[in-house]
Amino acid sequence: MTHIMEKKVLLILKMGTTHPAVVDRCGDYDDWFLRAIAAHPRSPEILPRVVRPYREPLSPGPADALIVTGARESVYDPLPWIPAVIEFLHGVWRRHTPTLGVCFGHQLIARIFGGHVAKNPLGPTLGTAEVELTHHGKEDPLFQSFPSTFPSHETHFDAVVVPPPAARILARSPKDRCHALRISTHIWTVQFHPEMGSREMAAVLTLGTGIHAGRPPASSSAANPTDDVPGPTRMGRRLLERFLDVALF
Repeated sequence: MTHIMEKKVLLILKMGTTHPAVVDRCGDYDDWFLRAIAAHPRSPEILPRVVRPYREPLSPGPADALIVTGARESVYDPLPWIPAVIEFLHGVWRRHTPTLGVCFGHQLIARIFGGHVAKNPLGPTLGTAEVELTHHGKEDPLFQSFPSTFPSHETHFDAVVVPPPAARILARSPKDRCHALRISTHIWTVQFHPEMGSREMAAVLTLGTGIHAGRPPASSSAANPTDDVPGPTRMGRRLLERFLDVALF
């Protein structure tokens, strides 16, 4: 009798698209996540499903874990499809589905739980930033085996300026004290982009567009595309691997 492996369903809630010029060069948010997931040692056991609520109804079926991606928009923009996403997320969390929010996803989830998101008063970050784990971060399973400080890929103008009341701050950066959050036993969020590799980061920097359309490039915060790119790419892959291990295995 042939044994059929039952795969773990990973739902990727794609919250928008990156800049078209970046898409042309190296794909979109979902492509970046799928490439990173394919590098996981147990990727044959994972079944990724991409849902795009900004352009299609939300009816993805059950999932074992959830990733909420970035977007060019801000969470305080009047996006007509966001209420349906929030309702969907509440249903997912009632089932205790492990969730990772990234960039826009980080900010949206923080806002849902009572945090405040605004344009970062310290300015945008585009390039490589140094992330520092807090005491809670050093003890959290998501950052197991991470050094106290590590480089990360960053493309954001907004920030969680006030964390949700029940959240634990896991990491901070020079411009953002709420750079990673643990909001419940099964919900984590990070401001940086663990799915981005050196090619994607270089494309964003070279094009000078950032991820937010119609907003000025953050040249004052930009890093040279060749500066320490393997470091943040490696740490991003490790973060995603840790989430998949904790959430699915």
